[in-house]
Amino acid sequence: DDLSPNSASVFRWPDEFEITDALESVRQMGGTVVRTYVLSVARAGMGQGDIIYVLGPGQFNEVAFRTLDLVLKIARDKGIRVIVPLVDQWHWMGGRAEYAAFRGKQPDDFWTDEQVIADFEETIRYVVNRQNTLTGVAYKDDPTIFAWETGNEIDPPPQWTSRIAKLIKS
Repeated sequence: DDLSPNSASVFRWPDEFEITDALESVRQMGGTVVRTYVLSVARAGMGQGDIIYVLGPGQFNEVAFRTLDLVLKIARDKGIRVIVPLVDQWHWMGGRAEYAAFRGKQPDDFWTDEQVIADFEETIRYVVNRQNTLTGVAYKDDPTIFAWETGNEIDPPPQWTSRIAKLIKS
């Protein structure tokens, strides 16, 4: 990989060997639960070749989700459970500010703006109802998924957390 400052994105989707190797290492060390990183959100300056799950409101990257399908299948085969965080506090891989930006809003509007919240809820519905292309199991019914994390390092208002948790549980 070209890690120079002027290179294209150095991030890429892991291949089957890398996923298997990582999860087998966890298993061999006695681990039973792992956490993925967040479902990345497109932001200004990111290209379509970057690792993005959410391309825009209601627009999802099938390649990304097929990679997550593979992670869940391999984890299941190895008896490892997975925590899936749904959004990031930070902009590095696209997060709550990017959801707000899709609608011309400020980052903190992620917590209160009905359209921005609806966009995030659409992502949640897409994810939890997704049927894994390799196992045939809907994510919401997959015992491999240990937990849905509402977000990485977020500090949301209690009302937002209650609303999102209720949606995830429905």
